[in-house]
Amino acid sequence: MRVPLKARETQFGRQNSSGSRGSFRSNNIAGQTAAVIAMFVGLVISAAAAKHDVQKIPFILYRNHLIVVDGSLKQQQRHVLIDTGTNVSIIDTATAEELNLQHIADGNITTLDGVAQAYFAILPELALGPIHRENLRVAVNDLSWVHNQIGIRVDAVIGIDALQAANFQIDYISRTISFGSIRMPRTAAPMVEENGLLTVQAELNGTSAKLLVDTGGSALVLFAAEMPQVTEWKDLGIPIRMSNIAGHTDLRQIQLKDAHIGDVNLSGTLALIAGNPTCCHLQGLLGISQVQFKRVVFDFTRSLVGFELQNSFIPLQTGNLADACCSAAQQPRAIRVR
Repeated sequence: MRVPLKARETQFGRQNSSGSRGSFRSNNIAGQTAAVIAMFVGLVISAAAAKHDVQKIPFILYRNHLIVVDGSLKQQQRHVLIDTGTNVSIIDTATAEELNLQHIADGNITTLDGVAQAYFAILPELALGPIHRENLRVAVNDLSWVHNQIGIRVDAVIGIDALQAANFQIDYISRTISFGSIRMPRTAAPMVEENGLLTVQAELNGTSAKLLVDTGGSALVLFAAEMPQVTEWKDLGIPIRMSNIAGHTDLRQIQLKDAHIGDVNLSGTLALIAGNPTCCHLQGLLGISQVQFKRVVFDFTRSLVGFELQNSFIPLQTGNLADACCSAAQQPRAIRVR
């Protein structure tokens, strides 16, 4: 019969109460038991605290990769797009007028293959989950391309300048973004911030490449001018049209026999070949889509990005690449705003 812990301690004490050694052993065991219980309680409290440290917000996913959430701009609820491929947040022109944001300087937005005119303003307040920013310098540009593609108005594109205030996870299964203490997937890669952009190192067909991690895109795009080897890789012969605020461009497709980012194996996936990047000496952009990824974790504390692939990973093929990425997505690939 299993004797309750407290009962066993009492019986042990009685049996040894006549001798000091027995009494010491009884007290010692009781102390160890108390320590174990205290440690267990501490672990439970720590786990509960960690759970409460995580704040989640839901999102709606469009075109398999465009993440739209509700955020607050100048204390007004608005639809915003989450984009790690942008180093400065962008406010829609109409929204900036409605919020009465003051024009402070002219500038431009550097995209995948061109430059678009913009101006700068100060956003008094931005709130997104636990992220709260005041007097944030933002770019202002026409974001009607989003409405044209997904049918809803998006008032801002939230970039790394705001997102890096907290570690976060994008979960494409539960359609939630979690901020705070996040479990890192087993497959992760070092993340380097350069010019306000998040990059990872990849090995593509035996060639090293620095890629921008881009949740606003859905395809792997490589720049031939920065990676001449791609011109020798097999062309699939089916061009894909990509559109953004700087215009349109037709990109050729290749299939990568071998592709690794840290421990993440993306071998067999397709890539699009662009010409010359307009800034930053990148070899390419790693677009993130639910077609390939289950969740992605950005840990700014440890400079890591974690990737969890879908259970049955299927490399992007010509058909679903076009559907997910380029025939429909007019994305402002705001690689850099200046």
